[in-house]
Amino acid sequence: PVEGFARGTPAIVRDLGATPELVKTSGAGFMFQTIDACRDAIERLRTDADLRATLGARARAAYEEHWTEEVHMDRYLGIVDELLDARAGR
Repeated sequence: PVEGFARGTPAIVRDLGATPELVKTSGAGFMFQTIDACRDAIERLRTDADLRATLGARARAAYEEHWTEEVHMDRYLGIVDELLDARAGR
């Protein structure tokens, strides 16, 4: 769903594996366990423009907060700095 979140697109994911956590954390979509629940989620997004807009805005906000290149680089370089400090005994 992260690629969709980057475009402000809500997610509909099977409640299995790692992707439900992304939806739970962001509040930007629906999780389903059955095909009927999947259909219901699709129909809700199809028919409710306000819901689509709200979830889409949450999706984009989550992307900006957690998954942009800048966020990843800041985290990565922070880890590098910590390791260098630890190695130098600081």
